[in-house]
Order: sequence, then C-alpha cells, then structure tokens
Amino acid sequence: MVLADASKLDAETLVQFASLKDLDTLITDTKPSPDLADALADAGVEVVVA
Repeated sequence: MVLADASKLDAETLVQFASLKDLDTLITDTKPSPDLADALADAGVEVVVA
C-alpha cells in the first residue's frame, strides 16, 4: 500500500521505491493521469482517491 499526494504521481526521481507490480493499493488525493491509470490497472493496483 502506498499513500501519496498528486505531486508524487508521474514524477521522475533518482530513487525507485518499488515497481508497480509490487503494489496492491495506491491512496491519493486526485485521479492519476490516463497513462498512469492504465499502467496501474495493468499492474492490478487498486486506486483509492480520498
């Protein structure tokens, strides 16, 4: 499970925490971009907007 606000989505960094296949749930404050939403769905990640 990952809790991340929208500023962390689609950001490129030097450090990778985990790959999408390692996640089961993403909790965030806004819907991800269509490309990221597709990648999350393909990886089986549940997205919760709270």
